[in-house]
Amino acid sequence: EEMVLGWAASGNDGPVSRHINRRISRRITRRLLDAPLSPDQVSLLSFALAALGAGLLAAGRLRLGGALVQLASIVDGCDGELARARLESSPRGAVFDATLDRWADALIISGLALGAGTRLAAAAGYPALAGALLVSYTRARWEAALGRMPSRFTGLGATRDVRLAVLALGGLLGAPGAALLATGALGNAEALRRLLALKRG
Repeated sequence: EEMVLGWAASGNDGPVSRHINRRISRRITRRLLDAPLSPDQVSLLSFALAALGAGLLAAGRLRLGGALVQLASIVDGCDGELARARLESSPRGAVFDATLDRWADALIISGLALGAGTRLAAAAGYPALAGALLVSYTRARWEAALGRMPSRFTGLGATRDVRLAVLALGGLLGAPGAALLATGALGNAEALRRLLALKRG
């Protein structure tokens, strides 16, 4: 089982997933292998946790909301692990999971911006949301037009696990404005870097 779960881990993990999330998600996935749950249902569970966390953030319960956001990030790795371990991976499942992830990102960022109750957080909400969506969109368009994106464009700041960890820390530490600013800076800088790389050929 350990060999299978090690093989089932994604090869596109960011630093947070690689060093923290996977250590927990593998334990969860091990228990799910024989459970009557499909990978799509696990994707829905991750989305539900993210939506609940976003609601708590919007209500001003930043610490609990931040904790749920990080838990949702961990569970988000379980659907892919489960699908690969059961040999059930499919393009349809990947599109379903990616769509739920974008909805979850929008809810979390909006919740944190609303729950902070400051002008800084409200102003930082848009660039944070734009950056999060652009990182995913530019990667999808790159791979559709040019093939697999080089690994140098999927590192720190360009992976969802990093963004969610920053947002979760913003809630846990009571610094939502700083977390939103950091998320926006990382995401938009990465999107700009990719555009410049395309221009240079």
